[in-house]
Amino acid sequence: MTNTWIQKSTDSSSDTNGGTVSNPPRTPPRPTKPHPALVTPSHASSATEEGNYDAVEEVQDIMHAELEGTWLEESDDTPLQSHLSSVFDSSNATSMNRRIRDWIKSYHGYDDEQERWHEVPSTKDESQLYKPLVAIFNAILALGGQDIESDEAGNVARMRKAVDTHRVYMPHTRPEAGTKLLKSEPDITIFASGGCITSANTIPTSPKYPYVGALWDGKLVPSLTNHVKGQIAVYAREVFIQQPNRKFVYVNVITPEVLRIVRFDRAGCYYTRCIDYHKNPVFFVKIVLLQTAFVEEHMGFDTSVYWENGQRKMKFLPDELYSLQTAKWEKNTLEIVLDLDEAPLFVRHSIRSRGTVCWGATYKGRRYVVKDYWRTDGRETESQLLKELTGVRGVGQMFGFHDDRDSIHISRGPGGSTSEIPIVDRWFMRIATLEYRETLEHALPQQLIQAIIDIAEGHRFSLLEKGILHRDISFANVRLSPYPGETAVIIDWDMAKRMSQLVTVLTDESGQREARKDRTGTRAYQSFKLLNGSNNTGHHDNMDDLESMFYVLVLVLFGYNAEGIIHDVDALPDFIEAWLNPRTSVTGLRNSKGEIIRSEIKYGATRFGPEYGPHFDVLANDLRQFFLRQVLLVDAAQSRFNYKPFPVFSIEAASVAYDEFLELARRTLDLLPLDPVEVNHSSISSLPTPKRRLGDTEAESPRARKKGTPVEGEDAQSKSSKLTKLCLQPSAGQEESDWE
Repeated sequence: MTNTWIQKSTDSSSDTNGGTVSNPPRTPPRPTKPHPALVTPSHASSATEEGNYDAVEEVQDIMHAELEGTWLEESDDTPLQSHLSSVFDSSNATSMNRRIRDWIKSYHGYDDEQERWHEVPSTKDESQLYKPLVAIFNAILALGGQDIESDEAGNVARMRKAVDTHRVYMPHTRPEAGTKLLKSEPDITIFASGGCITSANTIPTSPKYPYVGALWDGKLVPSLTNHVKGQIAVYAREVFIQQPNRKFVYVNVITPEVLRIVRFDRAGCYYTRCIDYHKNPVFFVKIVLLQTAFVEEHMGFDTSVYWENGQRKMKFLPDELYSLQTAKWEKNTLEIVLDLDEAPLFVRHSIRSRGTVCWGATYKGRRYVVKDYWRTDGRETESQLLKELTGVRGVGQMFGFHDDRDSIHISRGPGGSTSEIPIVDRWFMRIATLEYRETLEHALPQQLIQAIIDIAEGHRFSLLEKGILHRDISFANVRLSPYPGETAVIIDWDMAKRMSQLVTVLTDESGQREARKDRTGTRAYQSFKLLNGSNNTGHHDNMDDLESMFYVLVLVLFGYNAEGIIHDVDALPDFIEAWLNPRTSVTGLRNSKGEIIRSEIKYGATRFGPEYGPHFDVLANDLRQFFLRQVLLVDAAQSRFNYKPFPVFSIEAASVAYDEFLELARRTLDLLPLDPVEVNHSSISSLPTPKRRLGDTEAESPRARKKGTPVEGEDAQSKSSKLTKLCLQPSAGQEESDWE
């Protein structure tokens, strides 16, 4: 068997129930490599970090688009079933199979002669399935000793319990709700508590998604219709959101005659052929026990994140750590245990994605952010890029990392599916950085402009000196810095690429050059050019990221009131409402960006008082005109009658663009009244380049000299090293070797 995926209909070899019935699981011939999972470079997403949904049906609709092409059915030799059976056998004593068979023979609900769970009716009313199946599930849990686990003192440590939830609304996460809190009602839920799942050791009487172990959806036929796919995908998505240390989720479909095991992970969905659970009772019992196991990684949890005496913790074994003593990256073998905040700082609200989760963490009195995410195979690791950007002002600094902790390949197990679509793996990553908590709406007026200068300078140095382009500038990815020597930084470099990769030149037979291009980043802040999606406008470059910075600034200035609170929807400017609305199409976003750049902004800045507003209005319109040239270049590259080729990226042109962008910001900074209180402005307004040197001016006020005036001093690498040490100084009374 190979990893070639041959497309078939899920109902191509159907029984009377509309599904393909498989034989009992058997061990297939093992391929040389585990099977991968489908990932495509660009697809719709249900992520709503700045938006909301007003109905579950809206979530179902976007889930169809997000998961399109990723519903993979296992191949004829049932590799997923074999893998799950093997996982169960390897984690249990050899006597467990005998114990299960003996229990089935003695269980009053199974007729060994008829080979049927006789309590499960042959019915045309799916609601009649729930009660008998719940009873069977709970009996199986008791067989495996998985209903209750007690500690040495006899107290409940962990629980598992099946509950009929088909008429019980389980609330969705509140932040993405629109006019009302969204709720859904899975048919049967096996709840789980304790361990790495919840701080509470017992299961609450009110069903909640944080306690979900596995889900079962009752149907009369096992066909995965669009309606069924949307329904179960919504359940899985909510589990991922409310259980941030979840790596995969089971939402199984069961009928009076057969079941499908359905697994969701960051590559999409992988499911079994139909299984006759009446004729295969041993396998059925194994699946129920495996999906609720006290070995919680079998349930789909990342067990390095766990609860201990009411405190959420994380075990972290970095591949390398940054040494404060040697100012170098060094190999590491020490496992670190961090205290985590109870709730993560950020959870990406989608299934098929990087699945980013950011944890606020404390280690020996110092604050960090630990980011877990799934890297697309073939993409350079964020850790390698951040190592090269160590000490660069305007770039969030990394302390440690653990690459390739797991993969979809490995987790799904060996085998194939019925898809012939090319597939790419994802790898589970972890990096730890300094904590940069506040986004730009918290800045004071001068501080905001200095923040824009810092991130533009950091972006400039990263691109022109290191050849690294961020490609995902967004509201969440630019943060105020509490550390000396800088006002703001760019974080989240997992979408970054080397410019040499983006400017790869292909030559066809005619000798014509073609630049490789893709569209990436947070959609609300993408540039007009990227949203346009034309093949004539080249790859992602510095102007796209600078334009994204402009949209972040516009959101802060025109989307927030004087208290730093975002306006109600009816008070937001139309263009900002369009950016933040997850239902706005790509075309709608492109048109919105084009309109704001092509014409004078008719709104006044609302973030600060009247003494500041006019200065910010002028800056916004000056920047708008700066980007108008780019929009006109995009227009010309697509014109039928006035066509002009889009300019090829050059370092010289990029350098000039940075100069012009920064000059507009610095001019505004010179004109602004002083901030009302002392804040951590950057003391330096330009980063070192071979032509611009950086002085030792930590104590200098940002207004103490003319903006943009270079200062004589040390070379770039020396200054970067000093800045790194300054930013990474231990807290008072803390040893420098804490991380070593």
